Amino acid sequence: MNPLKVKDILYTQEHLCNPFEYRDGISDTPISIRDQRVSIIVKSIFIGLLTLGIGGVIAFYYFTAQHKVTRYNEYLRKTVGNKPIVKINVDKESFWKEFKILDFLKTLRITDHYHFVISNKPDFVFYSVFTPGNYKNGTWSTPQLKGDFKSIFICGENVKPDMTKCDWAFSFTHDEDINNQRHFRLPLYKYQFDISSLEKRKIDAETISKIKKNKTKFCNFIYSAENPFRNKFFDKLNKYKPVDAPGKARNNMPPIGHHKDALLARKAKDWAQEKQDFLDSYKFTIAFENTSAKGYTTEKIVGPMERDSIPIYWGNPQIEKDFNGKSFIHLKPEEYALDEDQQIDLLVKKVIEIDQNDDRYEAYLKEPWFPGNKPTKYSDNKVILQQFRKIFAGA
Repeated sequence: MNPLKVKDILYTQEHLCNPFEYRDGISDTPISIRDQRVSIIVKSIFIGLLTLGIGGVIAFYYFTAQHKVTRYNEYLRKTVGNKPIVKINVDKESFWKEFKILDFLKTLRITDHYHFVISNKPDFVFYSVFTPGNYKNGTWSTPQLKGDFKSIFICGENVKPDMTKCDWAFSFTHDEDINNQRHFRLPLYKYQFDISSLEKRKIDAETISKIKKNKTKFCNFIYSAENPFRNKFFDKLNKYKPVDAPGKARNNMPPIGHHKDALLARKAKDWAQEKQDFLDSYKFTIAFENTSAKGYTTEKIVGPMERDSIPIYWGNPQIEKDFNGKSFIHLKPEEYALDEDQQIDLLVKKVIEIDQNDDRYEAYLKEPWFPGNKPTKYSDNKVILQQFRKIFAGA
């Protein structure tokens, strides 16, 4: 019979009982029945050990996976507790680069009440205005997301949300100007700063003395974007006393921190802290918004407040709905009806009057930043939480 190769031999009971000899077809060496049995036993043992090895590996990975699941479940029990789990995601291209959704929710203390999971099949998707092609004729509009989820629009720009293009919205616009329960006014400063630090302790004579002693410089102007109206105010006030401008706009001094230029300074990891530290020694800080609109209040006014540098504010005619108008320099709502030059002249006049009158300056320092020294409803975490409870009610 034709010799068989090893790979062709099927070891069965018949093979072990057959008296004739097989040849391996490779070395042409006879293989006895006894040799076959030994070979079969060796191979059986090898296959058994291999099987046990594979089984062991499978068992190892199985029990390891089970251990990981158990540990993860323990982690969930400790961190989540009885919190509802909400599946979310973010339309990243529509947000500014630094925006992080979990930081946003943590700042608002919403993570104290919900556990959020970033999911590819979310129940809620957060988005903003910076969708490519959305900036037209010098203005932003409300984009629209479509999908099997609820869309939550968050606007950090001067844009009134179109509630027909989103399920829920947070913006600068006062609720009474939209009159829709799916909208909530949430100014940018609320989630850019921990504004609880603005609740002033009792200001006594000793504290006032320390603040005044630290204020060795007149005024600062920290901007990169060129804004004609803002620059014109700087030029006017700078004629009264030199105003320090470390930014790109109207630059007249080295940049903040140890950086080669103003743009590099803004991109630095510690920019926010360096900027705040820079404000410490200034009596006044120019805090102009990019544009003027009712309700449009950004973080620009909050930074100097945190360092007891009196803000020279312009932008939101209704700013006193957010902060105590006796604690900073600004225009009254009716004064926004004046032309640009008149507004600038009036603001400069107010600054000079306070700068030259120590009693008036101290009066500003003694005033709390918030009316009644308590954040308004727009900054109240309990009120904000109620809105999120409405949103996540169906989750």
